[in-house]
Amino acid sequence: MKLTYLLIFLILMPLSYAQIPDISFPEPSPGVFSVPGYVSEGAVKVTRGSFLELVTESASPEPVDVGADLVAIFRLYNRGTENVKDIEIALEESYPFLLKDTTEKTTIIQELCAGCSASITYHLSVSPNAVTGTYPLKVVFYEKNSSRETERKIQVIGKPNLIISDISITNQILTPGSEFFLLMAISNVGKGSAKDTKVALQLDGIPVIPLKDNVFYIKSLAPGESSNASFNLVIDKNAEVKAYKLPIQISGSYEFGANNFLSEEIAGINILGNAELSIASISTDPAVVNENENFFLILRIENTGSGDASSIKLGISLPFEGPKEIFLSKIKSDSENSAIFSLNAKNDGNYNYVLKINYTDDIGEHRISYPLVLYVAPKLTASEIIFYAIITTAALWFIIWIRFHKRISKYIKKMKEKQVNI
Repeated sequence: MKLTYLLIFLILMPLSYAQIPDISFPEPSPGVFSVPGYVSEGAVKVTRGSFLELVTESASPEPVDVGADLVAIFRLYNRGTENVKDIEIALEESYPFLLKDTTEKTTIIQELCAGCSASITYHLSVSPNAVTGTYPLKVVFYEKNSSRETERKIQVIGKPNLIISDISITNQILTPGSEFFLLMAISNVGKGSAKDTKVALQLDGIPVIPLKDNVFYIKSLAPGESSNASFNLVIDKNAEVKAYKLPIQISGSYEFGANNFLSEEIAGINILGNAELSIASISTDPAVVNENENFFLILRIENTGSGDASSIKLGISLPFEGPKEIFLSKIKSDSENSAIFSLNAKNDGNYNYVLKINYTDDIGEHRISYPLVLYVAPKLTASEIIFYAIITTAALWFIIWIRFHKRISKYIKKMKEKQVNI
């Protein structure tokens, strides 16, 4: 029996010194850092039977707004069968994430027991200069001179901020009835993209009429981009002459999420008055101007424009004695005024002359002229006066006789009709 046990011992003893085979493990999935047993490369030096796995437990809020705070929690698991000591974990700060507490940057776990886990929390803020995008949040494992990292993708959403600039109009002088284009640039100076943006003119109660659509659409506008808008408009012909504010409403939504935005800006236009002076009537006193006699030349000037005319100067080129220029202070829109020249006629005949009118309105200075004719009758002699007096008297008596004769004839006719009836 003793001999039998000795033989069995001699057979099994060499096997006790045989090499234990290596155990191979699959590569960890993205976002998970694992260290299997017998692996010396990587962030953590471990012993046989250990297996480390790092996962992102949560990131809140997500997505996160530009300039907002973010709390990211990672959890390290030891899924092996032995404890792991001296584990160093560090957050790799990168744009746009900033640690609010720098003491959180590096975490050292003295010992992590088999089957246990440890939570690592980072309090972060998102840079206010960040733009919309997806950014990696990286955590690094260090082990002597080597390192490995895992990351979590964080979606950052910036707020769009649309402003209007470079407002201009194609017609610098706007008067009632004027057509023009209102031009502007819509720029996104925010940190997020805007979509389905609508730029609308609010024209209620304003004497401006869109010839086409009063809404301009922009499908998408990224941070730093601009889009040019134009509106074809016309001023109402009955518009009051003054300055007007044109409210411009900008509305749309964020590129990500269901958030909407609404803002309003103001464009200004100034409707100017355009005075239009013309001659309403011309007369003289007396009605017939005789040579070598004094008379009044009366000019009625009317303003048919939309604005008032001021600083009005009227000048005539007649070669007669008397003042040739008259000044009027103002002629309002849809009104008129008279200019009276006191003159002395010279020789008889037709006189061609020019009336020049200078005036000012909202637009500026204006000069107009009208070619005119004045007839001066020759002065009558005494015999001509007597002759015309006789002719005039005879004509009057003839008219009186005709009227008297008609009345007598009607009376005789009525009397005859009465006698017949009797």
